[in-house]
Amino acid sequence: MNTTDWKWKTQDGLQLYANAWTPEGQARGLVCLVHGLGEHIGRYQADAAALTQAGYILAGFDQRGFGQSEGRRGHTPSLDAYFDDIGYFLNAIMQRYPGLPTFLYGHSMGGILVLAYTPLRRPPVVGVIATSPGLKSSIEAQKAKVLLVKLLGSVWPTLTLQSEIDAQLLSRDPHVAEEYVNDPLVHTAVTAGWGKAMLQAVALAYQQAPQFPTPLLLMHGADDQIAYPEGSRSYAALVPQERLTFQEWAGFKHELHTDSEKAVIFAAMVAWLNGHCAAA
Repeated sequence: MNTTDWKWKTQDGLQLYANAWTPEGQARGLVCLVHGLGEHIGRYQADAAALTQAGYILAGFDQRGFGQSEGRRGHTPSLDAYFDDIGYFLNAIMQRYPGLPTFLYGHSMGGILVLAYTPLRRPPVVGVIATSPGLKSSIEAQKAKVLLVKLLGSVWPTLTLQSEIDAQLLSRDPHVAEEYVNDPLVHTAVTAGWGKAMLQAVALAYQQAPQFPTPLLLMHGADDQIAYPEGSRSYAALVPQERLTFQEWAGFKHELHTDSEKAVIFAAMVAWLNGHCAAA
């Protein structure tokens, strides 16, 4: 595969880092990635390898306040800022690689965002993939922080908290936690403003689920203790069933794509993409 990176500027002037992995031959589709909390797109090398081998371009960006992008760490001024960033990047990447069936792919926090964004903004995509969306999460269980977010999300949005994600809960692959902890681009900072935006995103995702406009592949690890699978189960019950493919993977933790058995995840993902590319 080939890779290229660049930076682009948001509507409010932040420089965000972007990357695209492309197959050696002719691409059959384009997948736009929205990453999870505290991380960056550089952690998706395995996804890039699997998808480019299957003929897909994988493109994504470090969200504001994460990875190599600018912005206060773990902060957004609003949910709309996240949505605007996704929309701008999606349009730009579709112009960079025109004429390809295009899909949105969000993991964890990114999963919440694509589930809320798609029915609200109606992007021109063939389908959506959401893995381990944090619709019901361990952060939500930290009730003192949730109360702080609700009280201070508007009046003190830059108040910084810690997400306290346990790296041991990410994957069954023992190397993943060590790499995560030692990754200089990973951080645990979140702000009250971020928390307010994510509470809004979860509420929007559930509210808009019956109007979800595209095919959806929703996947979750049954042993996920960061973003609980109950959230995906309850969400799946609300989505138009003719558009939904819901897969719950026994034994898998939070990051399906870094698991020691991730090959079966990528096989399922590619099979779903191939089917919807053929129908596009």
